[in-house]
Amino acid sequence: MLHIGENIRWLIDFRKLKVRDLAKHLEYSEQAVHAIFKKESIDALLLKDIAGFFNEPVWMFYEEHMEGLIKNRQVNELAEEYKKEPDELKRLRDENRMLNELLRHREETIASLQRRV
Repeated sequence: MLHIGENIRWLIDFRKLKVRDLAKHLEYSEQAVHAIFKKESIDALLLKDIAGFFNEPVWMFYEEHMEGLIKNRQVNELAEEYKKEPDELKRLRDENRMLNELLRHREETIASLQRRV
């Protein structure tokens, strides 16, 4: 069964946030926030404010499988980052080649100068 309070609690734990931060955002006491965790449903305006704290849409808290939705979103975000990784690796390899070339040139210059002395 859907339990909005448990979804809110889960999201705080999942994101490693502090209850006091949500309480401060809501201008509630920590005890009042803990009371929200026990509620199966809450006022729509309060839920809108809580959703704003998490930067999530209100409908997310009505999902029975909120955990799966959020984890799927994270997987998709990571997949996008990994797609960018080959470009970053190419850039780093090119930079490494350039630095190695500069180092080789510098070492040759130093060796040439040492021979003259």
